[in-house]
Amino acid sequence: MSFAEDRQDGRLLVTVKEAAFRLSLSVRAFYREIAAGRFPQPLKIGRASRVAVADVNAYIGRLHDQRSARASAL
Repeated sequence: MSFAEDRQDGRLLVTVKEAAFRLSLSVRAFYREIAAGRFPQPLKIGRASRVAVADVNAYIGRLHDQRSARASAL
């Protein structure tokens, strides 16, 4: 299932591993993004950690915005 096919209401949750995969990051690099404050903390459900698809989409949007801002500054 692609993110384009996911529910758009932002309530869908994925595992940390899946979120990292969709961002083309290792799980360790994904946790570094969280520690640096560039990605929100995962939600805890019992002992499991889950990430909102809306957070992943927002992160990608911020990356696109940063790239656009750098390109327009040149």
